[in-house]
Amino acid sequence: MEDKLTRLYDRETFFKLLAQHIMSVHDHKVKLALLVIDINRFDRINKLYDYPDGDLVLKQFAKLLNRVATGFSPTAPTPPIMRVRNGRFTNRNE
Repeated sequence: MEDKLTRLYDRETFFKLLAQHIMSVHDHKVKLALLVIDINRFDRINKLYDYPDGDLVLKQFAKLLNRVATGFSPTAPTPPIMRVRNGRFTNRNE
């Protein structure tokens, strides 16, 4: 499932994928990294500029995360990036 605003994985999918990757790491003895990014004081953006502008910030930030995660390559597979809630995003990498 995806977050309707950012088109990233949603919170429910995040926890399902995280559980799967933790089991995979344990079974295959590989390393797992998890990155969590929080846009500090994101609620202030919504209050100051209103929600449509806050939504635009989230959409643009999601696009930027995808570009960075793929090394700016249009042909690279996109790693799972999830919007956990509001201005918080995460990425997992094995």
